[in-house]
Amino acid sequence: TFFTDINFPTAKERQQGIDKIKEGIETAMILGTDKIMLPIGGKHGLTAEQSRRNVVEGLKQAVEIGNKCGVTITVEHFPDKLAPFITSEDVNEAIREVPDLRITYDGGNILTGGEDPVEGYLNSKTYIIHSHFKDWLISNDKKGLEGKDGNFYIPALVGDGIVDYKRVLEAMNSSCYSGYINIEYEGYDYRPEDAMAKGLQYLKTLMEG
Repeated sequence: TFFTDINFPTAKERQQGIDKIKEGIETAMILGTDKIMLPIGGKHGLTAEQSRRNVVEGLKQAVEIGNKCGVTITVEHFPDKLAPFITSEDVNEAIREVPDLRITYDGGNILTGGEDPVEGYLNSKTYIIHSHFKDWLISNDKKGLEGKDGNFYIPALVGDGIVDYKRVLEAMNSSCYSGYINIEYEGYDYRPEDAMAKGLQYLKTLMEG
């Protein structure tokens, strides 16, 4: 996972970002992994639609490079109201133009776009090969991350927030999802090791229930 900027209207402007993706692919091959993820935010002065057009053009080139090296390129749903990919509709639009692109599902980030995380998963399940489980609480005093849906979000550990991960896991199980799940925690209520232990226990309980 690494950030790179391919949100430009011309190939020349995107080239530096493409070069960084090449380096990321080479690193993936050294590490022996078969996929990378590009978290892609928005850009001030551009609409989400304009950013999506720019980024999709860059992804066409990036995915072609990845295919030659046996490395799959994925993008995640990103919690930025100007981001090119937030909801399932956003990522599915990209895949229609770049068929070999794949998705890292993020249930918490989908929520900030105003989409139910379960629906977001089901709408794109064919293309999801990795998953991030992140959670949020809604801020009533307009502090925190401003979502595309107009709400403000504060990071929470999975199980402490508002995402119904029981339903998400049921949807994954029904579609025979076989990829990995990463727990993401961006809050400060727990030490990292405590957050991991608590989050893992929560998900284990859901899976065994």
